[in-house]
Amino acid sequence: MNAIYALGAFIAAIVVWNTVFKRNIGEAMVAGFLVTAAFAGTDTLAVGWESLVDGLKSEITFAALAFVFVSELLTRTGLVQRMIDILSSVLGRYRGGSAYAATVASGLFGAVAHNGAAIVATIGSITIPW
Repeated sequence: MNAIYALGAFIAAIVVWNTVFKRNIGEAMVAGFLVTAAFAGTDTLAVGWESLVDGLKSEITFAALAFVFVSELLTRTGLVQRMIDILSSVLGRYRGGSAYAATVASGLFGAVAHNGAAIVATIGSITIPW
C-alpha cells in the first residue's frame, strides 16, 4: 500500500511543480523523484542513490535519453521543420490541417523513434506553438 501512496505523491509533486510553480517538466520529475525517495524513511539517501544508479543503467533510460538527444539534433538542424512545412503545404489548406500535419509528422517520426518522449520533444516543439 505504501507504493501506491508513493506513486500518488510522485504524480502530485510533478503536477504541482509544473502547474503551480510554472517550472519545466524536467525539474518536476526531479522533485517527484525526491518526494518518492522520501517514502524510504531513514534510508532515503541510500534508496534514492541506488534507484538513480539502477535507473541510469537501464536500457530503456538510455534509449529515451538517446532519442531525446537525436530529436533535439533533428530539430536544431531544421529537418523536422522541413517535414512540417511539407506536410503543412499538403494538408494545411484543409480545415484542421495543422492537426493533421502534426499527427502525420508524429507518425512518421514514431516509425523511426518508437519513443513518446522523443516524438513530443521533436514534433511538439514545433507544432504546439503553431
